[in-house]
Amino acid sequence: GELKFGGRYFQKEKDREYWVRRSFPQSGHGILLDATASDSEHRPLLGRYRIGHTVDWGLGGPLVDQISGILEEDIDRTREISDSQNYSASESVVAGFAMASLDWGDWALLGGVRTERTSTSYTGNQTTFDENGSWVGTESLQEGNDYLNVFPMVHLRYRLSDQTNFRLAWTNALARPNFTELAPTEFINHDARRISRGNPALDPSLIRNVDLLFEHYFEPLGLVSGGLFYKQMNDFFFDEISRVEGGELDGYEVRQTQNGSSADLYGVELAWQQRLTFLPGLLSGLGIYANYTYTTSTAELRDVTREVPLPRQIPHVLNAAVSWERGPFEAVVTMNHRSEYLFDVSTEQVSDHRSHLFPSMDRFLEAQTQFDISAQYQLPWGGSTAFMELKNITNEPQTWYDGSPQFHFRSSYNHAWGILGIRMSL
Repeated sequence: GELKFGGRYFQKEKDREYWVRRSFPQSGHGILLDATASDSEHRPLLGRYRIGHTVDWGLGGPLVDQISGILEEDIDRTREISDSQNYSASESVVAGFAMASLDWGDWALLGGVRTERTSTSYTGNQTTFDENGSWVGTESLQEGNDYLNVFPMVHLRYRLSDQTNFRLAWTNALARPNFTELAPTEFINHDARRISRGNPALDPSLIRNVDLLFEHYFEPLGLVSGGLFYKQMNDFFFDEISRVEGGELDGYEVRQTQNGSSADLYGVELAWQQRLTFLPGLLSGLGIYANYTYTTSTAELRDVTREVPLPRQIPHVLNAAVSWERGPFEAVVTMNHRSEYLFDVSTEQVSDHRSHLFPSMDRFLEAQTQFDISAQYQLPWGGSTAFMELKNITNEPQTWYDGSPQFHFRSSYNHAWGILGIRMSL
């Protein structure tokens, strides 16, 4: 057996200073935008839409400098955009752990406990405007939170043979919201009619896991495994979408991270990895890797009475790769597939003529399959490697919709891209 114990302290801080100046021409002055027009036309979505000539920002900067004398600052919009985005945040964690292991025959037991004391503090700004939309003032807001958590864990392994194991684990963990989700900030995008807000009332999420795993190793290099898992989450995070009703911002979409009540996840995971060295000739350099995960979930949301799957939990994930290695050369082709999943939850229920098509304005991210290629060659001098990486070679888009696929929200095309270079070890 073996006994270990120890401690850890870490701290992180972040200060964000964001400033955007909004200006408009003084009365009687006009600006010809031809001076900033680009020479090329912009045709998005694979050329299906013709927007025409857009602004060349390389020319826009010098133009603003030249006409600065006739520009008048819009102090209301400047303070609205800039002040609400500034914040300072800090987080410190003091942790300690103790663990013990015991081996007897084909059995191995590892048990332990970890404690964490977390302290957070953050400062943001709240801007105030009168009924005419004129800036009145900016108030500094300070928030903070302190909490102590204890995380026990137990790992049990049974060795069926030298190449085969069964594993059982019970673990506990904590997920903390990040600074941008916690800080009391608000960003209003009038062009898109969207508002993003921080939420200083967020609690950390407590997670309990139970995992059962079977694994078998091949000679000389290979592994096949399969397992079942259960995860229980309290106060999980999700992005909530709502709408402003009334006032100057009537109809604007509001996005804010919230705590859910609880969620249960069940799943199965399968994996296979093997070098096919038993094949003849050049084929002996082939290797195969594949894993598949299926997850089903149910989540309870505060202020939402209907049952939904856990937001941003992907039901089906499949990863596969074929590699080939010969001497100093190695190449890999990979495929990554994920199924459609719930992206954001809306508190807005549909009550108009479209209600028969979908029950809510929940936002979904459609299924996506991406292919990548990488290769490398060990050069004959001093630990140098020539390498190439090609990503998203089929230009697979990310597509969101609201409620039903026919109500498209957004598509994002990231295009194929790659890296070519030489890596040197000094």
